[in-house]
Amino acid sequence: MNLVISIIVGAVIGYITNWLAIKMLFRPHDRMEIFGLHVPFTPGLIPKEKDRIAKSIGDAVGEHLLTSDVLTEVLSGERINSQLQKWIINKIEYLKSSGKTIKDLLGDLFNEKNDLLLKAIQYKTSAFICNQLAKEAFIDKLAEFVENKIYNKYKDSFKELVTEKIKQFITHLSTSQELREELEAIVASKLKKLEKEERALSEIISAELVNIIYSYVNNNKRKISERLAKLLKNPFVKIKLKTALTDAISQNTSKVVTIFINPESIAQKVVSAMEAYFDNGENDDNILLIARILLDNILKTRVSAILKEIPVESKKQILSQLVETSSNYISSSEVQDRISDFINNNLIITSENIRDDLANLLKERIRSLTGTPAFNESIHELTGEIIGALINTPISLIVENIGDETISRAIDSLMDIYKEIIKSKLPKALETLDIPKIIEEKINTFDAAYVEELILEIASKELSAITWFGALLGGIMGLISALMQLIM
Repeated sequence: MNLVISIIVGAVIGYITNWLAIKMLFRPHDRMEIFGLHVPFTPGLIPKEKDRIAKSIGDAVGEHLLTSDVLTEVLSGERINSQLQKWIINKIEYLKSSGKTIKDLLGDLFNEKNDLLLKAIQYKTSAFICNQLAKEAFIDKLAEFVENKIYNKYKDSFKELVTEKIKQFITHLSTSQELREELEAIVASKLKKLEKEERALSEIISAELVNIIYSYVNNNKRKISERLAKLLKNPFVKIKLKTALTDAISQNTSKVVTIFINPESIAQKVVSAMEAYFDNGENDDNILLIARILLDNILKTRVSAILKEIPVESKKQILSQLVETSSNYISSSEVQDRISDFINNNLIITSENIRDDLANLLKERIRSLTGTPAFNESIHELTGEIIGALINTPISLIVENIGDETISRAIDSLMDIYKEIIKSKLPKALETLDIPKIIEEKINTFDAAYVEELILEIASKELSAITWFGALLGGIMGLISALMQLIM
C-alpha cells in the first residue's frame, strides 16, 4: 500500500510542478507587488521577456527565413511564374469577352475617386503637352520635320498644285462676266478721256514707242510693200478699191469721155499698176517715204480728231473686239503656261530662302500660340476628348484582334520585366521594409493573453505531454523512493 501511495504522490507532484512551471511562463501577465515589495517571478517569463523574444523572432525570420535570396528564389520560381502566366492569360481572355471599358475598370479600382483621377490625368497630360510644345527643341524638331519630310518630299506636288490652281483661276477669270464688264468699263473710260484730248497722238505716245514705230518702218520697208501688195490682192479689198476708183472716174469725167473710155477698165489698170508697183522692190524707198509721211501726219493729228472720225458703232465694235481679244489672250494656254512658269520659277524653284522662310514662319506661329491661355485651354479640351474616347472604348475592341503569338510575346516580355524587377529591386525593397523590425513591432503589439493563447494553440499537445511527462517522472521518483525505504 505504501508503494502505491508513493507512486501516486510522486505523480501528482510531478504533474503539478510541470503544470505550474508552464503556467508561470505566461502568468501573471503583469508585475505584482505586496506592501510595495516585488513578488518574485512576476510577471511571467514570456510577458517579461516579450521585447527580447520579439526581437529574436524578428531577427531569426528576417535573417534566416525571409531573406532576399529566399524570396527572390521563391518569387522567380517555376510555380509562381506558371501561376502568374495563367493569371495574365485568364485576364486577357476575360477582357476579350467582357464589355467593360477602361473607365469601368478604373471605377472598380478607385471607386468614387475615379473622376478625380481622370481629371488629374487630363490636367497633368495637357500640362505636359503644353510644356513640351513650348520648348525650343520641339519647335526646332517640328520645323525640321516640315522641311525634310513634307517640303522636300512634296515640293514637286506643291508646284503642280500651284500651277493647276493658277490655270484654273486664269480660265475662270477670263471667262467671267465680271472681268469682261470691268475691261469694258476701263476701255470705255479711257476712250472718253481720249475723245477730249487736244494733244497730238505723238504727245500721248511715249517717245520710245514713236522711235520703235519709226525704226520698225525703216527696217521693214520690204515687208510693208509685200503686205500692201497682199492687201491689194485680197478680193474684198480689190473690189472695194475698184469700185471707189470707178466712181471717182465717173464723177470727174464727162459722159462723152466715158463713151470711149470705160471707167472700170481704168480702175482695173490702176489697181494692177499698184500691185506691180508694190511688188517691185525698187519702189520700196518711195513706199517707205509715203509710209513715213502718212505716219507723220497721223502722229501730228489730235487724238480727239482721230476718235471723232470713228463712228459710234465702230467704236462699240472696237471696244468689244478689244475686250474679246484681251479675254482670249488671258485664257490662252500660252499665257497660262507663261504665268505659271513665272510664278514657279521666281517664287518656288529659284527662291533659295523659301524653306528657311517657311521654317521661320512656322516657328514664329508656334511661339505666338504656345503659352497663351486660349492655346492651353484648347490642348486641355483636346486631351480630355482623347482620354474620354480612349477610356470609353470597350476593352474587348482593343484586344479582340490580338493574336495568340502576340499575346505569347507580350506575356514573355511581362515575365522578363517581372523577373528583372524581382532580381534588381526586391533586395532594396526588403532592406527598406526591414522585415525583422516589422515582425518585432507586430509581436510587441500583442498583449500577453493573446501571446499565451497563440502559443497554447500551436503547442497545446506538446505542453500537455510535458505536463503528463512530469507526472510520469514524479511517479517513477515515488516508486524509487518507496523501494529504497523498503531496502533500508
